[in-house]
Amino acid sequence: MPNALKIYRIQASPFWQVRLFVDRRLKRKTTGCTDRRDAIAFAKNFYDSVRLAQRLDGGAHPDTVYAFAKHLVSRQNAMVVRGERDGRINTEDEKKLKKDILPFFATKGVSSITAADIQDYIDKLTSSRPGLSPSTLSKHVVVIRKVLNEARKRGLLSSLPPFPTISRKDNPRSYFDESEYKTLRDTTKRLASENIKVRYVPLTDELYDFIIFATNVFVRLSDLKLLQHKHVQVIKEKGVKYLLITPPESKTDQRVLSQKT
Repeated sequence: MPNALKIYRIQASPFWQVRLFVDRRLKRKTTGCTDRRDAIAFAKNFYDSVRLAQRLDGGAHPDTVYAFAKHLVSRQNAMVVRGERDGRINTEDEKKLKKDILPFFATKGVSSITAADIQDYIDKLTSSRPGLSPSTLSKHVVVIRKVLNEARKRGLLSSLPPFPTISRKDNPRSYFDESEYKTLRDTTKRLASENIKVRYVPLTDELYDFIIFATNVFVRLSDLKLLQHKHVQVIKEKGVKYLLITPPESKTDQRVLSQKT
């Protein structure tokens, strides 16, 4: 054990106690252990937790990945408030930082991060969660790059280390060809007239209309369910009449539908 770390007994308790001299003062804690070996193991964990807390102190150690991750999150939150960024992106970045990136990198100084460190992180991530897609791994690398870029903007890094390339598999989404789409469309139209229920829900012409609409507006299906009347405008200009669709908080830009002269 480090010289600054001691375990000892007191008359008033059956448990071993631990004390650590750090930052010019003593920290004391009961181990809750009566066995000396268990008390030593507890003391070592106590020492590690105190040292970790010191490294995560942004004031005392402003050069760590943890410190610049906090700067990044704060800056991105400000961008969300100003309407410059979708809040969902920041939420996803924070999830990756808290769950995976900071437990691995938190106490490292940003200037000491190498390409090998980043590759070790990717290797550890894939071994612990083998089902992760190349797209997800790439997003983790993007967040690490953001943190290091934050350090560069603040003058602590002059350049970034090389980042590993995540190989992507060509895995396009499945889709209906023209004949399959026609079968879907016509079958839905036919069944809607037969008063059929699926899981107690009537199959009506609304489903047919939805299929036609979704196919022709090129809006993400996850965004279609959020559409309200206020998101659709009828535009008339220069003899042309069309619908302008603006999905709420979406990756999809404005879409034009049913242009007519």
